[in-house]
Amino acid sequence: MVYSELAVLTDEMIAARRALREEGFASGVDPAVLIGDGYHQLLELGAGAFVTALERLAGTERLVGTERLAGAERDGGVPALVHCSAGKDRTGVLVALLLEVA
Repeated sequence: MVYSELAVLTDEMIAARRALREEGFASGVDPAVLIGDGYHQLLELGAGAFVTALERLAGTERLVGTERLAGAERDGGVPALVHCSAGKDRTGVLVALLLEVA
């Protein structure tokens, strides 16, 4: 078993996204538009982390800092369990990306 932590967004990014969303709600922007824009923003801001996660699961990422990622060379890093400590969005986006390339 390998545990691999990966931060998708910084606290500053999360705060900025929250402020934009609250401003949009206050100004009457359609909630569906805000949600859609939020997912686009999540993909843009978290692109590097999502690529790293996909590489880890595919077994193509060989180094994490100066340490070799244990198990990266076997079975493409799967089976795997992915989760988010704060909610559902980052996990859902990662799983959607995985399904897209499957």
